[in-house]
Amino acid sequence: MATITYDSLIIDYEIKEINNSKVEVLIFEGRIGNQNSYQVSEDLYNQLDHSIPNILVGLKKLEYINSQGLAFLLSLIKRVEEHKGAFVIGGVNQLIETIIQLVEVSDQVVIFPSMEDALSNWK
Repeated sequence: MATITYDSLIIDYEIKEINNSKVEVLIFEGRIGNQNSYQVSEDLYNQLDHSIPNILVGLKKLEYINSQGLAFLLSLIKRVEEHKGAFVIGGVNQLIETIIQLVEVSDQVVIFPSMEDALSNWK
């Protein structure tokens, strides 16, 4: 697992094989705000393997996300839809869950209470 560190944000990143599918796993801890959102979006876009259609994100420890960070997550969801993959969220805190509900993300986005639940229920 690789760790990417910014001011007020840590992202753990790895590619896993789950039930014969490659999955990019991103676990966010901290805040995506004005001081780091552009760099986070740019770095992750360059880091991700765009040939892998499946993404699992852990947002339980993400305390805050600004509009640019949210736009980046939405672009990942769009990429997954275009590749007919799966976008799974393994845990969110109350604030992030409210934001996700407000933007009415695709029905293809599945939210589990934890990363463990998401991994054990991966299809």
